[in-house]
Order: sequence, then C-alpha cells, then structure tokens
Amino acid sequence: MANQFTLYSPVKRLKGVGPQLEKRLAQLNLLTVQDCLFHLPFRYEDRTCVTPIKDLEAGQIYQIQGKITKTQHQPSGKKVLTVELTDHSGSLKLKFFNIHTQQLNQFRHGDYLLCYGLVQIWDNALQMSHPDTKQQTNNQFTLDNTLTPVYPLTKGLHQSAFRKLIKQILTYAHNNSHSIELLPAECQTQFSLNSTLSNLEALHFPSPTENIGKLRQQIATEELIANYLYLIDLKTKHIQCNAPRIVVQSEIIQQFINSIPFELTNAQTSAINDIVNDLSKIPDAHRENDNASSTTPMLRLIQGDVGSGKTVTAAIASLCVALNDMQTAIMAPTEILANQHYATFKQWFSSFDIEITLLTSQTITSNKQVIYEGIRTGTAKIIIGTQALYQEQVEFKALALTIIDEQHRFGVEQRRALQTKRIENHHSPAHQLILSATPIPRSLAMTLFSCLDISVIDEKPKQRQPVKTAAIASQQRSEIMKKIEGICSLGQQAYWVCPAISSNEDSDLASAQHTHQQLQTELPNRAIGLIHGKLSSEDKTETMLKFNRNDIDILVATTVIEVGLDNPNATVIVIENADHFGLAQLHQLRGRVGRGSLPSYCILLYNAPLSHEAHARLDTLRKHNDGFKIAEEDLNLRGPGEIGGTAQTGAIKFKTVDLQLDHHLLPTASQIAKWLHSSTPNAQYRLFQRWIQTDNNLSCLI
Repeated sequence: MANQFTLYSPVKRLKGVGPQLEKRLAQLNLLTVQDCLFHLPFRYEDRTCVTPIKDLEAGQIYQIQGKITKTQHQPSGKKVLTVELTDHSGSLKLKFFNIHTQQLNQFRHGDYLLCYGLVQIWDNALQMSHPDTKQQTNNQFTLDNTLTPVYPLTKGLHQSAFRKLIKQILTYAHNNSHSIELLPAECQTQFSLNSTLSNLEALHFPSPTENIGKLRQQIATEELIANYLYLIDLKTKHIQCNAPRIVVQSEIIQQFINSIPFELTNAQTSAINDIVNDLSKIPDAHRENDNASSTTPMLRLIQGDVGSGKTVTAAIASLCVALNDMQTAIMAPTEILANQHYATFKQWFSSFDIEITLLTSQTITSNKQVIYEGIRTGTAKIIIGTQALYQEQVEFKALALTIIDEQHRFGVEQRRALQTKRIENHHSPAHQLILSATPIPRSLAMTLFSCLDISVIDEKPKQRQPVKTAAIASQQRSEIMKKIEGICSLGQQAYWVCPAISSNEDSDLASAQHTHQQLQTELPNRAIGLIHGKLSSEDKTETMLKFNRNDIDILVATTVIEVGLDNPNATVIVIENADHFGLAQLHQLRGRVGRGSLPSYCILLYNAPLSHEAHARLDTLRKHNDGFKIAEEDLNLRGPGEIGGTAQTGAIKFKTVDLQLDHHLLPTASQIAKWLHSSTPNAQYRLFQRWIQTDNNLSCLI
C-alpha cells in the first residue's frame, strides 16, 4: 500500500516526499524515517500567546494580534507596504519590502492580523519588518498550544514541510511504540529514564513550560549508550583476536635510550613500559588458539600534550618489533609530518641495522616499486607514510604494529585497512598504538576512552621552558617587528601564522600571501619563507628543509604547520587574528615553539575590541601552558557545540550530544552500556542501527 513505512524505510516512503525533497533531506544525512525522527529542533518559537502592543520592547520576538487601521503602499523603488496594526493597548507599524500587487489583498483595511516577528526601532519608533502573518475578517484566531520547532535545515527545505513530516512520523510512532523503545523497561526504571517516544514528542512539539534541556539530555543519554556499546563490542571482538607476541630485547632497547640526545621523562618511561608489556604479554591460558607466539592485540592510546615526546615512544615500540624481524607501519596525517618522522627516525636509528622507508602520494613513481618490494619481502622494517600506506599495491610481509599519529584525522575504515594489511595470516590484526596530541579534559577522558588502554604523558622534557604568551592588539605591530628582528639577529627563527591563504574582500582576516609580501618589505635583510596547503608537496618539503637548515628566518604559514613540526631553533610564533581560533588550535600552534632549551614566545595578535568570549579564550592561553588545563577551561568557556571543528581539534561528533553540556551524563551512560552488554546483548544492535551510522562518533577512537 502507498506510503506504508517503518522507522527503517527510506524517506521517499513518507507522504509528500518526492525526488527533490528526498535529495534535500539526503544533504542533511536524513536517509531513513528514523533519521528524520531524531533530527531535533535547535530552537523554538513561542506562538502560544499574544503580547499587547504597549508591552513590546526592541530586540525581542513577539506574537501580536490586532486590526489593520491604515495601509500605505509605495509602488516604486523598493515597493514598500506600511501597515498600521492596532490592538486595545496601542498601534505598531509593520513594514513589507518588495511587495507584489497580488499580495496587497492580504492586508485589507479593517481585517485582523496575527503577526510573529522581531520588534526593532526605526525612525525613533517600534516596528516589525516582514513578520509571519495570518489574516482573517474577525479577531478570533486559534493560537498554538505547543512551541513551534525550528530545525537545522538546508536551502530549499522549508520548516513547514519538515514539521509535516515529523507529525506524520509521530503518528506512526504512536501506533508502533515498540519500534521506538530500544532500552528495556527495567533499564528505564532503574536509571530513571522516560520513554523515548514521550521524550521525542515533547522535544518536537513541547508545551511552553516543558524542560527542553532535560528532555534533550534523555535522548543524548541513549546516543551515548549506543556509542559505548559499540566501543565495548569492538573491544570484545578485538581481544578475541591473536596478534604476534613480541619478545623484548631489553639490552638493545636500553642502548637506544642511551643513544638519543635527551633524557626520558618519568611519564615517557611509564608509557614505554605500558607498550612493552602489551607487546610481550604472555597469552591467557583460557583463550582458545593461544600459543607462545601470539597474544591479545595491543590497543593503546598515548595521550600527550604538545611537545611532551610521544614520538620516542613510537620509536621504541617500532624497535621492539623490528628486533623480532617484523614490521611497523606509522601513518601520519600530513606529508610534512611524515617527512619529519622519517628524518627523526633515520637520525635516531643511524647506529642500528634497521631499514626505514618513506611512502607518500608524492613519492617518485620510479622509487615506488622498490619501496613496495621492500615492504612485501620484509626488508623494510619501519614504514612511515600517509594514507598511501593502505593503497592496494602495498603488501606487508609481517606487519605486527600500526602506529596512527593524530588518529582523529583518519577514518575507522582507513585504520582498519592498514591494521590487517599483511600477507602472512592476513586476517589477524596487528597491534595498534594511537598517538594523540589533542588534550581531552580529564573529567571526560577516562570515560570517553574507557574501552581503550591509555597512557598519559603529562610532563615536558626537562630542558624545555614554558612558552611565554602575550596577547597584543594589531595596532602595536611595529613593536612586534622589533621583537622578531631582535630574535633573528641572535640566529633564532620565527613562525608567523595567518588564518587565510589569500586576501578576500569579504573578510578582514590576515592572509599568508599578503603577510609574506609585507614582511619581505618590512624586513628586507631577513629570509622570509611561505608555506600553505595549496603549495605542491615538493614546494612544501623544500620550504621545510630550508627552515630546518636555518636558511629561512621567518616562516609565514597557515595552520598547515599545526601538527608535529619540531624545530628547536624556532623560538617565536606570531598568530594573526588569534581571536578567530579555538583554544585547542591556538595551543597546538603555540607548541611549534619552546621545543628546545631557548626561551620562547607566543604572540597572539588581535583586532580590538575583543568580544568577552574571545578575551576569555586568549586570557586562558596566556595564563596556562598545560594543554589538559586548557582543555578543562575550554570546556567551561565554550557555548554549545561538539569537541571538534575549529573550536577544538578532534573528531568526536554526535547527533544530539553536546559534550560541553552533557559531560555529566557520561558515567551513567557508560554504566548503562555495561549493564546492557551483559544482561541484554541483543538490544545493542538496534541501538547501533539508530545511532552508529557515520565515522563522527566515539567509534572514531578505534
């Protein structure tokens, strides 16, 4: 029968959804009926009451009701219609621009209007411009009895059309509540959760007195439960696999530690011990198919602040594997970082007979076959690269360890594709080590990462000094130029970061290209370099080599330098339009300096006046060098939004969860997920179908 549907039906089964509407819904990733049902309003309009005209205040949105007592039409120019609306308390002018002749009949003298809109001051008087209106010949309007939902939609998809779809779906849900309720009744009772259907009905069309925040958090709890269950499921499957057991040659590992040009911190040593124990773990006696040569695959997250020294932990893990005649693949998110890792590893392992190779999309074609052969035969023991590592031509002989740097920049499938790329025993996963320089607030980390083994490196190398940070108005730029010139005269180097590549007449953001030209003029005796994302890989690599050789005094850059660059001679970073960056990104950028023993500085340039929020962000960065502390402050400072995007680097995104508002739900959601996993395992797969649809959730951690 036409228009019959279930929650899992495609949206085209809904009444009124044709090809065009289906396409627009798909742009919002609304592919099924259930997707639409859980697409919640982001705000509401109160059309349940009428405000007397005498009580109106500028800058507020109201619903008013009255009689048309005067109209004035200006047919030329902007074709303005002015309507005077009068109620028992006073009069208000309504303005309609670009009015068409046929629309004039909607505003007849003596008729009544119900209007909803923003009240503003114009010509020293209050008025509404283009309010929503309903017209009739008497004053007996029927008001809404619920708030009117406003949804995040796309161009061409109107609010009224989407509201009709939601009402249609809710009618179905009334008659099929069993398909809505995925949490067992005993779970709802034990943890004081309302029914999902009642929450959804109230969220889509709430009464004026409804506690919308509490309702949304009930739905958010279900989404968190689903994500935790998914992590538990992945972890359960993971520990049932076998990975190669690595025999650790402690004496050689100690030789390596003695050879590197710095002393390990206690936190680094602790993380290395965790990794070594994971790799060499004796298999559990009760596990099927276990033998002395295999063990549970490591799945460990190394979380460390900027410049805390995560790379050396990866190097020692790679050495352990290489000494067992097996391979390690290290995947970096950018060619710049892959090249840097390659150079660092070549230096550190110069006295060891270990072949290290580099593979990126820009590797010369004539060299690729040699590299592929080295990987396939197993002569290449440490393979460093970008996404090129999981392309079809790459086959590992004995891949025992994958190391993912800045893991949030890769998709789940990309990481899995790399983890199982081995010729011998292809379906057996390698050990996995994940590196992240994105500090997560301690109040969240242990819950968000509850299904991972975690090592935290929260110490900086002993020789490094805290970076001194100052926020300076752009009007004082000349003073900054003197500071930069002074630093360069000592043989040190500087970064100058801009938010844009090129100038845009619609934006006043500083551009790297313009700043590069400007600095060449202002500092003619200094070598000024330029790097940004649109340059070719060859140009970027050459520029970074020159900067690392001290052939460039000042490197003008976009945020392409945000991750991983390590030049101890760079002691100053200037960040233009700093108020346009999120706290975490500013902290990451600041981490490009202070990587040696020299005093280092971060200068945050801003255009005055600063908003209250921007001032609070910059002040937080100025006061704190600890990324974990900054993450805590960021959580307190930011308004609604996910930990992700420009506000905070990372890819933890949800449909309904707002970690800034909902972090207190995490312990309960984790507890419920564990309870469901042990008591009602079949419930989890329908929850996955509802919530685990993209790579933009907690599943990104595995």
